Amino acid sequence: MSNSYTPPKADLGVKTSGQYLACPKCQSTDLSKLKRNSFEKNPGYVCTSCKAKLRDASSTKTLYAYVVLGLVWAVLDRVFAHSVYSLAVGLVAVSYGVLKLSRPVAVSR
Repeated sequence: MSNSYTPPKADLGVKTSGQYLACPKCQSTDLSKLKRNSFEKNPGYVCTSCKAKLRDASSTKTLYAYVVLGLVWAVLDRVFAHSVYSLAVGLVAVSYGVLKLSRPVAVSR
């Protein structure tokens, strides 16, 4: 009989491109992925220590595109269509992008 016991490895969190991601607020590596939604494949992470919602760094371009396209939609609507509903669509896209951009980015360790 062998008495060599190896303890289980600690779960260090989410690993991307060979590096672990960490929370920028508490520096913890205990992150879990948020569930996929209808707008994004990877909506981000949540820190299990401080409960902060973090966004993925690769989503920055997409979120800026939401803001710009929403603004263009809203301006073109006011110039040509004068529809309140169409204006609301543009403003929802802008507010979604701004809300997501306001979340901190998970940092690599």
